[in-house]
Amino acid sequence: MKKYKEPYYLVEFNSSICNFEIFINDLPAFIHNTGGIISSHYPINHLILESGKQIISVRILPLKGETSLRKDSFLKIKVFFFDAFTNDYSNSIEVFQYNNTDLDGDIPLIEISEFFFAEVPYALSGWGNSEEIKDCDMELISFYKHLYKSFEGRDVEKIYQIFRTKFNEINTAMYLDDSDDKKDLTKLFKQIDEGEMKLQPFPLNPLVILYNNKVGNVIRENREPVIYYKNNKTNEEFAFPVFVNMNDGDISVIR
Repeated sequence: MKKYKEPYYLVEFNSSICNFEIFINDLPAFIHNTGGIISSHYPINHLILESGKQIISVRILPLKGETSLRKDSFLKIKVFFFDAFTNDYSNSIEVFQYNNTDLDGDIPLIEISEFFFAEVPYALSGWGNSEEIKDCDMELISFYKHLYKSFEGRDVEKIYQIFRTKFNEINTAMYLDDSDDKKDLTKLFKQIDEGEMKLQPFPLNPLVILYNNKVGNVIRENREPVIYYKNNKTNEEFAFPVFVNMNDGDISVIR
């Protein structure tokens, strides 16, 4: 494998007539649940904690309201990287590929779990040594309510302190040495105002999701994040997913 100074990993996907979920090291990298056709890519360095074997898991699901995959549905996935230091996107290297074809019969879903190897110049704590999260739904919901109030009050300093570990690790993984997270938060609220988007009320019946029993998430009944803004006139949306872990009994934001 070529030695790149700043290897930047992405997952690329191309699908039609199906929904799908892509997980990297047990955390969601991209979820598509609106059917139709989609072709794009998404960075995943923040989900790679250190060099070595990385797990990629994929679930291919039927369209909403249907119980099986259509025969003409498909999903193509590849993971590749390039050197962000030189920004030479054309000199990328592929490390994983998946393509489902020729579906036959009533297939309710397809699940795969494979791995690829990554080399990165950093090592992050992330959720690697997190405690298992057990029987603490109310504690998780209470934490997200506290987080929600910080966004509701636009308390940039408090939000920064809550997200500091996440910001620091993502900046390291994405090679963002000059990032100013407090300034970026202030810009974010300005963009939300310009888009006339409103923070939607805290969900009445929030759902608690656990990933590998080490990372938790609280989401809305429609599976949108708790921190979710919407312009009700234009339907423009902005979602801010938040994933937490637990150490020494304390809940903290990790991604």
